[in-house]
Amino acid sequence: MKLNEVAELFSGVGVQTARQTMKMFHAECESDCLELDEMGSPKIQTLALLKAGEFEKAVECIKRYGVALQRSELDSAIAHFGRRLDESREAADGRAITRNQRRIGALVRFRDSGLDPNSLVPLVDLDEGYRGKILMVAISGGVIADLAVLRSDDLMHREILKNTEKELLDLGLRSSLASPLGGARLQFEPDGSILIYGTSDEFGSCDKKLAADLVREQFPGRTLTVE
Repeated sequence: MKLNEVAELFSGVGVQTARQTMKMFHAECESDCLELDEMGSPKIQTLALLKAGEFEKAVECIKRYGVALQRSELDSAIAHFGRRLDESREAADGRAITRNQRRIGALVRFRDSGLDPNSLVPLVDLDEGYRGKILMVAISGGVIADLAVLRSDDLMHREILKNTEKELLDLGLRSSLASPLGGARLQFEPDGSILIYGTSDEFGSCDKKLAADLVREQFPGRTLTVE
């Protein structure tokens, strides 16, 4: 829908109808990242999408229009979510805390990687000292090329998969899918070494060698044992 088409629609209609039409027009422009002076430049749209947590749409705008983002502009988006994180902590809103932490981490990696879309998703989510279940997950679709990532939780393997799907939504990666590639168990030993063993009753066993390689990326220099 072009501006002249909107103007024609406005002819002879009431204020309420005009407002509704403009809302539709704005929504369409944001979805398609249209380059219209009245709607802002592609860079302005991209930055707005980043601050809205719509990282997939932001990447699409970057690719479509060749938008060049400065480090300071990404830092501004990171600071925006930093403020949101402070607010969510004050409100003791655990879900919002997790969402804002994920968005901050994604933007830091995106900035430091030179705007590589795959960097939005961390390869490993594992805390020091963890003892529990792990799940290898394939992430694909949308702006994300095929990724194998490792996720952890002390719940069932299917819950880890659900949490990974929530993670993708938190990052605005609405076209990306999470598929299970098998599970195992992982534990940090008292000496700091890491043991990967076992399987998943629901999804079978993951590639433990690949799991060890992924863990080694986050904890270099550790002794890793696979059983």
